[in-house]
Amino acid sequence: MSIIQIQPDDLTPAEWIQIMYPHEPDWANVDSETLVALVEDFVGEQSCATSAIGVLSRRDHRRAAELAKWLLDSERADEWLKAAARDILSPT
Repeated sequence: MSIIQIQPDDLTPAEWIQIMYPHEPDWANVDSETLVALVEDFVGEQSCATSAIGVLSRRDHRRAAELAKWLLDSERADEWLKAAARDILSPT
């Protein structure tokens, strides 16, 4: 039996972040494209998506509100991810 080892080069940055969770990256240094990918693939790791949507919002990323609305419409998004999406759409 052989053991398959996953190397970082085999994964996208978003996949690597999901696999490494709960060890989180320095979110300030994660590029916006990767953050969007984490949100779009929220089912893979909802906690990463929650952090990613928050960072996109703080950066005033053009897709933050669109992604937040999409998450609120998703039956698969958990309560924490939906709460983050609501916060983006109605900041206090």
